[in-house]
Amino acid sequence: MTRGGSPIDFLSQPLFNPTGGYAIYVVPAAFILILHQTLLLGVASLGGAAYAAGGPANRRLRSGPRAVFGQALAHLCFAAPGLALYLIVLPKVYGFSTLGRLQDLALMAVPFVLSVSFLAQFVSAWFTRRETAVLLFIAVSLPLFFQVGVSWPVEAVPDFIRAASRVFPSTSAIDGLVRINQMGASILEVKRDWTTLWILTIVYGLLAAAATAIVSRSEARHDQ
Repeated sequence: MTRGGSPIDFLSQPLFNPTGGYAIYVVPAAFILILHQTLLLGVASLGGAAYAAGGPANRRLRSGPRAVFGQALAHLCFAAPGLALYLIVLPKVYGFSTLGRLQDLALMAVPFVLSVSFLAQFVSAWFTRRETAVLLFIAVSLPLFFQVGVSWPVEAVPDFIRAASRVFPSTSAIDGLVRINQMGASILEVKRDWTTLWILTIVYGLLAAAATAIVSRSEARHDQ
């Protein structure tokens, strides 16, 4: 052994990013945010479009717990192809690590889609134009992405901002789905994110049902 040399050969090999590329690190998280924003803007725009097309009478048809839950189930069905594209197809096309089990991805995706749907229905209960959703939500895309701690170190994000970002389903969904899909984590290993998404689903579901019913009753009284 040469004096001053190392007794062993050292080889550094990243576990979940073998090429050390920035795209493998960032793009999977961006896929989830795209799904979040697409669903949020789409559902919220539908709320404004319903009022613009038929006024208060049309909005009353979409109010109440039964209508809100039924719309969320429909949104879940419509979101399924997008989830398959961004979580299964495109990662394989781009050569990203895909170690997650399909059942774990599905268990994480269900509360994610439902919570986004309920959030959008809650906010759009007061919309009268479809463009309002775009004006309100389009500007939050980049802040949400930075707050997740992927493109920007999570240690550099203040704790109160990190905690506040949990109000949006994208934060917990990115944490959980990326760890499942790219790192092979089980649903139990992302239990905190999964639980947070279910809490958001329940809270936003109740708020959406209450808001749509209250707004519809107020508009009905005003018409009288």
